[in-house]
Amino acid sequence: MYKLFLLGLILAGFYSCSEEVSQSILCSTLIDVTGSNTPSLKNIKSADFLSILDLERNRNNKIEYRQAFITETFLNFTHQLKLNPAPSMMMSNDFDRDEEILAFKTELNEALSLISQEMDGREHSSVYVPFAREVNRMAQTTADVKLIVLISDLTENSEFLSFFAKNFQNDLQKSPEVIEEYFQKELPLADDLSGLTIRIVHQPNEQDNVIFKRLSRVYRSMLEKRGATVIIQANLMK
Repeated sequence: MYKLFLLGLILAGFYSCSEEVSQSILCSTLIDVTGSNTPSLKNIKSADFLSILDLERNRNNKIEYRQAFITETFLNFTHQLKLNPAPSMMMSNDFDRDEEILAFKTELNEALSLISQEMDGREHSSVYVPFAREVNRMAQTTADVKLIVLISDLTENSEFLSFFAKNFQNDLQKSPEVIEEYFQKELPLADDLSGLTIRIVHQPNEQDNVIFKRLSRVYRSMLEKRGATVIIQANLMK
C-alpha cells in the first residue's frame, strides 16, 4: 500500500513537471480590402497565424480567433473560431487533441481563403475608426495574450480625413501630431492598452512607402504611449 502511495506521488510529480502550461489567447485579425492595400493580401498564410498563436509549440492553448474585413467605417466579422484548452495531461487524449487542432486549422484556412474573394478592392476606407473600436473592445477583455493583427497600408480615405488630399499629406509630413489629434477627435483610444500587442502588417511599394512609414509612426506613437506593444512588419512572421 505504501509503495502504491509513493508511486502515485512520483507519477503526479512527473505529470505536473512535464505538462505544458496552457495560455488563453485572444486574436482579432482586421483585413483592409480597399484597393490600395490589396497587393499586400496575396502573401497571407495560415502557417504564419499558427506561429503567432503559438499552437505548434504549445498544443494546450485556448484560442479565440476573430476575423473581419474593414469595409468603409465598420468591421464585418466573417469568422469567430474557438479552440478549447486541452484537459490536464492525466485526463487528456492525444488523438482527441489532434482532431480538435486539425478542425481549428481547417476552419482557419477556410477563413483566410475568403481574402482572395475580396481582392477587387473598395475605393474608400476608414481604417482608423474600425481599428480603434476593436482596440477599445480588446482593452476590456481578459486573456494571457491579447493580439490584434491589422493588415493594412493605413491609408485613410474617409469623410474626416483623406491622405489622398495634399493638405493632409503636408500635415503628415510636417506635423504628424496634428494627424494624431484628428484621429483622437474622431474616436479616442482607451487610456490603458497594457497587455495588448498590435501587429501592423503591410508590404510597402514605391507608391505608398513614404506615407506608410509616416502613418505607422503615428499609429505607434498613439498606441505605445498607452501601454500597447506595436510590431510593424512586411509579413506576418513571429
